Amino acid sequence: MTTDSRLEALLSVPALAAPAVSTDGAWVAWSLSRVGPAADVFAAPVDGSIAPVRLTDTPDDTFVVSWAPDGESIVVEEDHDGDERVRLFRVRLDTPGVMEPLTEEAPDYFSQGGQLHPNGRWLVYGANFDFEIGEEIEATWSNAATSKLTSAPSSPAPSVAPSWNRN
Repeated sequence: MTTDSRLEALLSVPALAAPAVSTDGAWVAWSLSRVGPAADVFAAPVDGSIAPVRLTDTPDDTFVVSWAPDGESIVVEEDHDGDERVRLFRVRLDTPGVMEPLTEEAPDYFSQGGQLHPNGRWLVYGANFDFEIGEEIEATWSNAATSKLTSAPSSPAPSVAPSWNRN
């Protein structure tokens, strides 16, 4: 086997990303790439009672973001044309392939995370966009020790998505 063919074989192995267990512990969802033109989202019951279900089938990479509090749907992000300005969708387990838009198409900002409120009507996510003035802004960071805002952290910070406080 040549070096080029070995590299090609390694790059064609399917890759699993972002596995997440549902809030009720009954399902697991994940993104799978290198099995088609783009990464798509699959889910299966954790007890293995049925085969995995393909929840998305799109020409663009689609990744798991979070489970809805009811455990019956998930929030996914679709990266159109690889520009990393993702659109968020809700996909229900009982209607695979139907992607319900949660955010605008082709946003002018980068977003992080996405979690539905237990009432299913509200979505929280981070974005580098000021909706009042309609402009993209620099990411803002808060120093937990001083409560002062800065435009960027002084050292690399972990990627943290906003989420609902269950209390």
